[in-house]
Amino acid sequence: MTTLTGITSALLAALVTCALGCGDDSSVAGSGGATSSSDASTAGSGSTASSGSPASSSLSSSGAAGTGGDAGNGGGPGAGGAPGTGGGGGSGPGGAGAGGAESEVVYTNDFETDTDGFDIIGTSVLPTDEVGGESTYLGQRSPITTSAVLTVEGLTAGETYGLAFDLYIGGTWDGSLGFGPDFFTLTSSSAGTLMNATFRNGFPIGDATPGQSYSDASPIGDDTLFRTREGADVELAEPIYYIGHGEGNPTLTFVAASGTETLTFTSVDAQGITDEFFALDNVVVTSSP
Repeated sequence: MTTLTGITSALLAALVTCALGCGDDSSVAGSGGATSSSDASTAGSGSTASSGSPASSSLSSSGAAGTGGDAGNGGGPGAGGAPGTGGGGGSGPGGAGAGGAESEVVYTNDFETDTDGFDIIGTSVLPTDEVGGESTYLGQRSPITTSAVLTVEGLTAGETYGLAFDLYIGGTWDGSLGFGPDFFTLTSSSAGTLMNATFRNGFPIGDATPGQSYSDASPIGDDTLFRTREGADVELAEPIYYIGHGEGNPTLTFVAASGTETLTFTSVDAQGITDEFFALDNVVVTSSP
C-alpha cells in the first residue's frame, strides 16, 4: 500500500510539474507573439525612424528567445521598414528643391582668365567699390570700348532666360543734357531691346540735377529725367550699376527663339570724341526655375 501510494504521489507530482512547465512555455510563446504583433504595429506606423528601431530590435530579440515563431514573423525586419520612414526623411532635400527650385547657369564670366563668348578681348582692371577693391572688366578706356557682343549657345527655344552683369560707366557721360544724349543700349536677338537709356557722370558725386533717363525702374528710358547717377550701386568718380542682381535693381529676361542667343552691348556718344566708354563684369545667363 505504501508503494502504491508513493507511486501515485510521484505520478501526480510529475503531472503537476508538466502542467506548470507547459503553461509557462505557452505563456512565454504567447507573450512573444504579442511582442511581435506590437513590433509589427510599431514598424508599420513608422511614427519614429530612429528611436523606434532600437525598441523594435530589443523586442524582436526577446521574441526570438521565446519562440522561433517570432523570427519567422520577422518583427525585426518589419521594423526595418522604419528605414522606409527614414526614406521619408530623404524627401527633405527633395522638398527643399521643390520649395525653391534653383536656376541653372548656362553662361558665366568674370574675365579674370578669358573673354570667352564675347567678340572682343580687351580688358581693364577697374575699381569695384569705395574701399580700393579691384576686378578685371571686359572693356577699355583706350582704345575705348563702345560695343561688345556675347553669343550664348546650347539654349532651349521657348525657354525663359535671365541676364545679370555689372555695368561700369566710364568717362564723361553727359546723359540727356548738353553734349548728349549719351546712351547705353542692350539688345537681344530673341527679345529686342532690353536696355536703352542715357547715363550721366556729373559732378559733384551725388549731384541731384536731373540729367539721365536710366533708373532701376526704367532700364528702357523715356523723356523722364532722373538725378545724375540715379540707380548707381557704387558711386565712384565713375559709377557701377548692378543689372539683374541686387535688391531693387532691374531684372532682364528673354525667351530664346533658338538654341543660340546674341546679346549686343553698345554705347552711343553724341559728341563722337571717344571720351566715354563702358565695361562689363560678372556676366551671367541663367535659365529661369
